[in-house]
Order: sequence, then structure tokens, then C-alpha cells
Amino acid sequence: MKKILVPVDFSSCANNAFAVAKQMAKQLGAELITIHIVEPIRSYTAVADGMYIDAAVEQKYIEYLTNNAQEHLQKLVNEHKNGVSISTFIEIGNFYQILKETIEKHGIDLVVMGTTGATGIDEALVGSNAQKVVRFSACPVLTLKSNHVSFDLKNIVFATSLRDDQLEALAKIQVLQQAFQATLHLLYVNTPSDFMPTRKILQLKEELIRKANLTNYQFTIYNEVLEELGITNFSEDINADLIAIATHQRKGIAHLLSGSIAEDVVNHADKPVLTLVAKHSETEKVK
Repeated sequence: MKKILVPVDFSSCANNAFAVAKQMAKQLGAELITIHIVEPIRSYTAVADGMYIDAAVEQKYIEYLTNNAQEHLQKLVNEHKNGVSISTFIEIGNFYQILKETIEKHGIDLVVMGTTGATGIDEALVGSNAQKVVRFSACPVLTLKSNHVSFDLKNIVFATSLRDDQLEALAKIQVLQQAFQATLHLLYVNTPSDFMPTRKILQLKEELIRKANLTNYQFTIYNEVLEELGITNFSEDINADLIAIATHQRKGIAHLLSGSIAEDVVNHADKPVLTLVAKHSETEKVK
């Protein structure tokens, strides 16, 4: 992981993500890239009760936000530049589209985001910003809810389906594991709706460990009603520093019908969550 991207809006949530990203960049020897995205009001579009904002007014609005963001970014860099290479960008446009393009353009290896999560009707209809980024990002996304004065990874939980489609994600997790000298906890959550006999689980586990060439790991079978609950409960039980989970990034009707365990964990877990893209498979379990 050589390039870490942090979207910042100068909120306490985003500032916490920046602080963690800096610690990770230092540990990994990576470049830290910060981006602030200004979303314009659409020209000549009704905003309320028949009122309109013309292009000239919108332009002044964008210039004000851009200049303000530049000052804040410079202050942020000046306060944190010691020991880490930091680049800053300000872009104008749709947040998700700009972020997607930036990831592709700069070859980003990891996105770090602060999030407050989403629950209830907001989760069902809108979802959190981080949840949406998880759905489209081509690279791993680390989401954080709490402040982390010291981001030290000693215990990483990887919720796995034990299928080959997760080998690529597992290889990226091993980079973090080795950099932080962490113990990797392979977790298989066995549920009534997707039950697997213990012997079959152990057989798949041995195959995965051999193919991934894992070291310094522990393996746990956790019985729970729902996979999301199993992941969050086990992580709390061992006081994990990070939850890692692979996602197949379902969109549209597939996402509506099947949902996403990864996105559910991002929204509800209090611990940092790292989501990674898994290859599509007909036999996948963790979605």
C-alpha cells in the first residue's frame, strides 16, 4: 500500500480519519493524499419555492468554498507534514464521481474515511457516505467512527467465507498484518440459514491457509443468528483493533434483494472496518 487517500471536509470525523491515515502512511511508508470536494449548486435549477440560483452567484459560492478549503488544507498539512509525504487536491463536482475518478487516476491503494454510520430509515433509503463509497471503490476502504490517538493494529479480524474469491483480499490484509506485526483472526460465522458442517469448514480453512501461506493467525468458528452479529460480537469479544471483510459490491436490484453484510458492518460496528473487493463467485457467503 503506497498511496492512501483521505477525503476531508474538516469535520471532527474527517480530521480523525486524517490522523489515522497519517499514522498508517508512516507505518507503511506510503504517500498521503488528501482531497476536498466542493459540490456546486446546479445552475438555473429550482432550489425552493420557485427561486433560482444563476451561474454568476454559483461561481462566487464555489470560489468562496474553494478558497476556504485551501486555507484549511494548508493548515492541516503544516500541522502534520513531519515524517510523511502529503499531497492535497481540491476538486469541484459530485463527491462520489470525483472520488471514484481520483482513485483510478492516482492508483490509490487505500481510502480512509470517517463515518457516523446510518441506521433506521436513513440506512434503508439513503445509507451513509462511507457505505456508498464501499459500494463503488476499486480499492480497500477503511472506515472509522471513533477517535484514535494511537492507531496500533495488534488483532485483525477477517470475516471469511473460506472461498478462493477472497484470496486477493486476504493478500492485502497480510500487508497490514506484517507492517503492524498483528495477529490475524480468521473468522467463520456459521448461521442457521447458511449452515455448514464443522468438518467441511475445517477442510476449507486448511485449503485457504495453504493457498494464502498464512502465518501468525488464529481460526474461530462462531455460531450466530446473523453473520453481521457474529462479526461484531466476536470482534468485541477479543477486543479487535480492526474488522476486515470482503464485499462483492452488489448494486441495483441485486443489492436491494441481497443486501450487503459488509455495508451493514460498516454502519453498525463501532470498531474500524476495512472493506476489500472480492471476486464474484456463485458460492460466496460474505457479501
